[in-house]
Amino acid sequence: MEDRQKWVSLSFVLTAALAGYIVYNLSWLISGYIDLEARVRHLDLWVTGAAAMGGLGTFMVFYLNHTANQYMHEVVAELSRVTWPTTRETRGATVLVMIFVLLAGMTLGMLDWMWTNVMKGLLAKLPDLIGWMF
Repeated sequence: MEDRQKWVSLSFVLTAALAGYIVYNLSWLISGYIDLEARVRHLDLWVTGAAAMGGLGTFMVFYLNHTANQYMHEVVAELSRVTWPTTRETRGATVLVMIFVLLAGMTLGMLDWMWTNVMKGLLAKLPDLIGWMF
């Protein structure tokens, strides 16, 4: 249970860091639009402080919320039951995907080439067809 709490806390810290980063960038964006740099002294401290408070607030909201804690504990418990593929299985699946991507690329390339030649042929004969119709 203690091991799960470390992962839950880490997920909350990472979420809080992301929220702080978003607040930081949005604050600079908004301050640029309304020209706060000329009006507010030490704007960089205010923006950094707002980002830190936003991140800390996000962490506290998640950490103190029983529902969020319970949900994240269930997520960590479910991830511990996942059967991860071996290195050999991962390599085999990667090679298989690469083969099918190459085959699909060659097939689409061939269809594109054929369609281009058909359209070039039709467009080359189009003046003759138009002259015959009129």
